[in-house]
Amino acid sequence: MNAPASRESSALRICVIGGGNMGGAIVQRWLECTPQHEYRIIGRATRPDWLTKGATWFPHTNPGPALDGADLVMLAVKPAQAAEVAEQTRNSLPPEALLVSVLAGVRLGRLAELFGRGERVYRCMPNTPFRLGCGISVLCGPALSPPDQKQAQARSAIQTLYALGGAVLWADEGQMDFLTAALGSSPAFAYRFAGALALCIEARGFDAEQARTLAAAVVNGAGAMLMQTEAPADVLIRQVASPNGATQRGLELLSDGGYDELITQAVAAAEQRSAELGRE
Repeated sequence: MNAPASRESSALRICVIGGGNMGGAIVQRWLECTPQHEYRIIGRATRPDWLTKGATWFPHTNPGPALDGADLVMLAVKPAQAAEVAEQTRNSLPPEALLVSVLAGVRLGRLAELFGRGERVYRCMPNTPFRLGCGISVLCGPALSPPDQKQAQARSAIQTLYALGGAVLWADEGQMDFLTAALGSSPAFAYRFAGALALCIEARGFDAEQARTLAAAVVNGAGAMLMQTEAPADVLIRQVASPNGATQRGLELLSDGGYDELITQAVAAAEQRSAELGRE
């Protein structure tokens, strides 16, 4: 990807199609970390409140100017809109631009078919903590073995951008639906636990804001222990739960209720839905 001489040599023209929750989280992080790039957003609705500066907003009815000269195009619409968006943008995509899709379930072959492209198509499944730099992005691309120089440069450019949001994992496409569920959907499962704990605290006389703050602190602290100590979850559990103690009594109830099995089933359900989305 060669930047024109009028821009910094390290600057890229990045076009994002879609300004929803996930696309917005990614762009906000990029704007904070790499303001030297030129950002263009193509959206259906009005310009979002968070897009105050550093990016140009284009209506979806006229995407050509936003795509002109783009080095990287990120597709961040709903999976069901992929064909419509491809029809509107296919002829305006620069031949050398990298296309990165964050659409759940829509496979590389289908994207290449829709957008008339080959090896410069990639998939990414980030999660919303990307916004704070503590997320994880799963990437996959064309299966070239060994990758040529052009492919290696493309992967390096993509990894550099998505690493701004946290950890990056390259995976085979066959794993993407599972990883979409296990890594992309699972923050919502953690929020569900936090929400239930907040309701429990509120029911005992604390106000809603206190309950939310306390529950968030519990989840944040537990996550920090997992990351910073690098200890397995069962080791950290034993550090909290004394034999025949209060915590152990609560853990036994969770086990009796099939807690671990419910998590497995929730991930499996999300994985199945991810695959379905790619076929709709």
